[in-house]
Amino acid sequence: MNGLLAWLLRQLGFSVTLVSGRVHRKDGSYGPEFDHMALLVRLDQQEYLVDVGFGDSARVPLPMSGEVATDISSSYRIIAGDSADVFLFQKRAGEEWVTHFLFTKTPRTLEDFQEMNREQQTNPKSPFTQKRICSIATPNGRITIAGESLIETVGADKTKTPIASADELHELLRQRFGISKEDEGISTQEKNGQRP
Repeated sequence: MNGLLAWLLRQLGFSVTLVSGRVHRKDGSYGPEFDHMALLVRLDQQEYLVDVGFGDSARVPLPMSGEVATDISSSYRIIAGDSADVFLFQKRAGEEWVTHFLFTKTPRTLEDFQEMNREQQTNPKSPFTQKRICSIATPNGRITIAGESLIETVGADKTKTPIASADELHELLRQRFGISKEDEGISTQEKNGQRP
């Protein structure tokens, strides 16, 4: 998604740099380079981190100055890391700031992310191959299907509801995400070995 946003912003005349984010893991370590793509956008002599691809995250540009930015989901900031040219993307969680990923300002190309993108889509250990995931921002929160659950977020409140059947899943995808059965992947003809 950030690749598409970068293209759009460039078409509109913005200066955009692709950067590589390394996602913070539960064990305290960071994932590999090119684990996540984010954008540095220059506007009025200032740089902002812009990121529409990190799930339930900031919807507003984050100043590289460290200034806190708040939107419907939480408060966010970018701070300098422990070593030169390393920055931390942080989200406020109660009274604490939690780091979600680190990055540098090193310019990257779309091609730099291809190998990791393939890995995330095909490796059985990847979080993106472990369960079904579908998420969309709403005016007051977010709707997510994760595995066999529907998660509805309104502001800071989350409600998790089990999805009882395949029919219910298809209906949720149609109603909440605008995805029909035909859009989900394999059509009936393809299942029977025919090309549509």
